[in-house]
Amino acid sequence: MRKFLDNPGAEKFVAPGGGKFDLDMKCGWFPLRTRGKLRSMQHTFEKSMNPPSHNRRRPGFTLVEILVVIVIILVLAAISFMITGRIRKSANKTITIGNMRQIGVAMLSYNADQGRYPDQNGGTVATGTWDRLLIPFLGYSETLPSGGLLHTTSPMLADVAKIFQTPEDEIARPPNAYKRSFTMPSWSANYQAPGSSAPPRFPSLPPKKGIPYVVVREPDRAAILCQWYTVNNVLGSGAHCYGGRGLPEELLIPSQQVLFADGHVGQVDATMPPDEFKDKYWPKPN
Repeated sequence: MRKFLDNPGAEKFVAPGGGKFDLDMKCGWFPLRTRGKLRSMQHTFEKSMNPPSHNRRRPGFTLVEILVVIVIILVLAAISFMITGRIRKSANKTITIGNMRQIGVAMLSYNADQGRYPDQNGGTVATGTWDRLLIPFLGYSETLPSGGLLHTTSPMLADVAKIFQTPEDEIARPPNAYKRSFTMPSWSANYQAPGSSAPPRFPSLPPKKGIPYVVVREPDRAAILCQWYTVNNVLGSGAHCYGGRGLPEELLIPSQQVLFADGHVGQVDATMPPDEFKDKYWPKPN
């Protein structure tokens, strides 16, 4: 037995309970049949102690871990939607301001050419709507059709018509009509209601005629173009906004972009009553 235990060439045999004993596979201490059985037992124990990797159970995610991941994804999605909405709103505002400034430049060019803003009109082609008079000063050199400015009759106006629109204007318009999202306050045409004896805004100047820019006091506070979303506000028809700047409920927005006579664009409260708007943002008579 001592010879068996002290043999340095002996193999280690590990039992399931943790016990160990040396098995001499090189000497003939055990009979051949016994050695074969012991070797088979050793192989069986080693296989049971070290099962194949494909039979091992892989650890999975717990319910708490899955819920945490879902919450993180939802939070990131909410943040992404908020950022996207703000970016879209900022882009729409930039487009609106850019279009208003282009129209403002066309107004100054018209003023320089005619000596005044567009005259008052009855919303007909014959009298000339304010946007019709400004279109040639927006880079459109072709002759405008005598009829209405529609998609079917005036497809060449598609690009210039976009200048008169804002991305936020979702009010439906008549079929084939080009949407117009802006209006000129009627003070610019020295408006006088038909059959009215009330004096116009500028009593010393001819009624129903455009006001010269040079007589406008405090142009930085004189609103000359306003957002106005209504079904009848379409390109090439409709007159100036005789109600001041359009009814607040037609805007469907909390704030309103306004172009002032000096060329800058400001933001005003869209819920402001028309009379208050006139008092604050119409030029004072001379």
